[in-house]
Amino acid sequence: SYITSLIGLGFKQKHQVKFLFDMRGFWADERVDGGLWDKTKIPFKQIYSYFKKKEQLFLSESDAVISLTERGKQEMLTWGIKKMSTSKISVIPCSSDFELFIPQDKNICKENLGIEKDTLVLSYVGSLGTWYLLDEMLNFYSMVKQKYKKNIFLILTPDDPELIYKLAEKYELEKSDFIIKFSQRIDIPKIVSASDFSVFFIKPSYSKKSSSPTKMGELLAMGIPIICNDIGDVKNIVENTQAGICIQELNKNAFASAIEQIPNLINHNKNKIREVSKEYFLLTSGIEKYTKIYQNLLNG
Repeated sequence: SYITSLIGLGFKQKHQVKFLFDMRGFWADERVDGGLWDKTKIPFKQIYSYFKKKEQLFLSESDAVISLTERGKQEMLTWGIKKMSTSKISVIPCSSDFELFIPQDKNICKENLGIEKDTLVLSYVGSLGTWYLLDEMLNFYSMVKQKYKKNIFLILTPDDPELIYKLAEKYELEKSDFIIKFSQRIDIPKIVSASDFSVFFIKPSYSKKSSSPTKMGELLAMGIPIICNDIGDVKNIVENTQAGICIQELNKNAFASAIEQIPNLINHNKNKIREVSKEYFLLTSGIEKYTKIYQNLLNG
């Protein structure tokens, strides 16, 4: 949105049209935190500086701002940018299609994957790229294996399984410990619903204050409890919905503490998780919020 906002701001300045800055996150800081822009190198330092200055203009000159997180909103309000106010910024997290992501029968899903009913299944859904910490998730799984003898790590990803297998050797994990496959979006519910719980660890950084993991809403819509770490509004949502465990530190002590809570976690009521998560992730509510913002801009 920063690139397209260069055009949007230009239209605002030249033609006095309304300008909505739907920022989706702290993009320039994400590029640095993710290692894509090395600020020790002059070209990237200049690019970063350019977009941070433009970011201030986008925020000050826009007629409305959308943030993915409340935490990101509060951070922006500390930047001292002119013409910024609480009322100007709306928070709309990444929404989920509750008509697609519907709870399925766990045992039937396990049977379809050739998994015995008494096997503990933890899952991960999505790409393994810049932000998701595969090493830490494999470390966590290796500790789960020490406590639960019958277990499997179900990973739905478009990435090469060999990358996972190679890193898994570090923790003495075998190929037989995994089911790794790619799934079209429409088929995800009937596969990932074999999970007893799902895990995702995201690289903690300054820019992640503004991030809303899409997978979180989708998993909770399916009634699948989660174990994750604290980025964006994740901790607040997990605590309010009581739909999982949010780890503060990615270390063995924190992992061990979370693993002790697995028996309670997997006994969560799927329908309850789904219902309480609608407050944050329901797609139709997100659409209503966007509609209201556009109507206010058009009528203002």
